[in-house]
Amino acid sequence: MAALTTSKRKFHKILENISASASSTSLHRSRDKNVSTVSLAGGLKEPPSKRSRTSMDSVSVTSGDADRPGTAGSTNSRMATPASQGRLSLAQRAKSVRLVGKNQDKGKQAQEQKKSPNYTPWNHDAFVERLKTFADVKLWSPKPDKLSEVEWAKRGWICEGFNTVACKGGCEKRIVVRLEAKNSGAEEEALDQEVDESLVERYAALIVDGHEEGCLWRRGGCKGDIYHVPMANYEDHVKPGLIDRHKSLLNVRFQLPPLKNLQYPGKEPEKLEKALPEELTQQLSSENFETAAPDDGTDQTDLEKRLQLFALYGWYGEDRGKYSIVYCKECHQRTGLWLYTGDDKLDLVEAHRVHCSWQNPESQGGGKALWHHLQDRLITRLRHETESIAPTEISTVSTLDNTSERPASSFADSETADKNRLSRLKKAMKGFGRTKK
Repeated sequence: MAALTTSKRKFHKILENISASASSTSLHRSRDKNVSTVSLAGGLKEPPSKRSRTSMDSVSVTSGDADRPGTAGSTNSRMATPASQGRLSLAQRAKSVRLVGKNQDKGKQAQEQKKSPNYTPWNHDAFVERLKTFADVKLWSPKPDKLSEVEWAKRGWICEGFNTVACKGGCEKRIVVRLEAKNSGAEEEALDQEVDESLVERYAALIVDGHEEGCLWRRGGCKGDIYHVPMANYEDHVKPGLIDRHKSLLNVRFQLPPLKNLQYPGKEPEKLEKALPEELTQQLSSENFETAAPDDGTDQTDLEKRLQLFALYGWYGEDRGKYSIVYCKECHQRTGLWLYTGDDKLDLVEAHRVHCSWQNPESQGGGKALWHHLQDRLITRLRHETESIAPTEISTVSTLDNTSERPASSFADSETADKNRLSRLKKAMKGFGRTKK
């Protein structure tokens, strides 16, 4: 029995030694594994692919507090092991990488928002922007009404080169429009000769059929009233436009042609003065503008009337020194003011392009051009303000309704106007010594 008991004791002792050595070995292995993991994490240049946001934010807060002296975070940071410091630096790097990614995402979203869609047949501003590409006379020559820039712009085309239209952002098709006059191949005489009607019809069909089968612009284009400029409300439509045009004209006010050289339909500005915004009727102060007053003793009242006239008929001003111009934001017509310093007359309506809403009643709609609608709104406002005044003044206001409307200009009228502008430009350039003999 004693031998058996001794054998059992030895057996249990051996088992205890084996279990103790196994537990110590596993403990050492786990410690080594943790140390190696921490050292590996501290040496990583990029964060792990998966990390919870909660743990990241908590680590960043701890690291932020650790930078402040006298805080609990700073005390803990002093007692932190190298492994914990490695975790903090790793978290900070991960957070910074994540923030950069967010900024990149925001930049991509901003670029996507700036890029407007190609097919927007209802958008007036997009239509006007397409129309602007046809404004350069060096790229687009006058065409018959069926092939005018308005018809191309209504179907999504822009002018990309000399008499070349393209569906940019859509089907990317391109068409070169070449019109030859009958009995003449000279480009300069094309406007004087009759254009081949069959060729015009073929190009007119290409305005629609020139797009690819799947292009949205082939299925439908802008409606007929896309050129219409809202003019129903005084505060929202009439007043902001008048103020913007008047403000842009201030720096070219001394280059504007004299009143004797200006022609215009409708009413005189003084009859509408009470209905105009106060920005257009207050006295001008030369101290607020860079342009110096001329030495010819220009009358203040005369100058204010010029500004009002150009603003009432849709013109903006651009200061180019001696070669200042006025331009229209609807038809993108540009007119040099130096051309009308002599005896040449400037018609404030006919100077717009033939298809412009300021001149063409069909483009604006309602049987009246845009300048006529504008004066109607001013007269209506003036009538509302004078309802409580004496009947004699009300009868004076009622006489303003008799405003004559000009007939719409044709393609021939546009050609004549272009020729007149070209001749005046040649005369002006000859005076500057720049014409070629």
